[in-house]
Amino acid sequence: MSTLPWDQDPTHPDAGWRVKTTVEKSAIPAAGSGRYVQEDVPKGAVIRETMLVNASSTGCELRPGTTVLCRNLEELLSTFQVDEADPPAKNAKTIEQIANFCATTDNLRTAGEKFEQALFSWVPCNYLNHHTDAANVNALLESPGQSKAFIISLVPATRVFPPTVKW
Repeated sequence: MSTLPWDQDPTHPDAGWRVKTTVEKSAIPAAGSGRYVQEDVPKGAVIRETMLVNASSTGCELRPGTTVLCRNLEELLSTFQVDEADPPAKNAKTIEQIANFCATTDNLRTAGEKFEQALFSWVPCNYLNHHTDAANVNALLESPGQSKAFIISLVPATRVFPPTVKW
């Protein structure tokens, strides 16, 4: 599958979500879309589990239920199909989406390996709050072996109705 993560169905059944969620227009002005849990989730609960895949792997695909790890610019550009021959507007949109949906993990260590220069992309995208001061989730890599990636709830989450519902 070559469809970019932000173009894939965010509710794909193979995406690895352990809790029921919906993706709706965000309640945060100019923030785009957001993911809303549809059931109570305790702090520390794993809400998503995906397979961690190295972008350098032969046949690395952007398949639902994976988290792609890019370790350098070449892997990043190749994975997200940024081509200098493409129109600048196409590449600008892709780079904007990389900034919106990919994540870094400052000082994360797994099995002795440091990932501070790595970039992670969940497929399909998470649509979760990743603001530095107000994040409601955290990423965790399985140790040892780095074969899975998890999204962990940092705060208790109560079922939230999408902001489109007006009572």
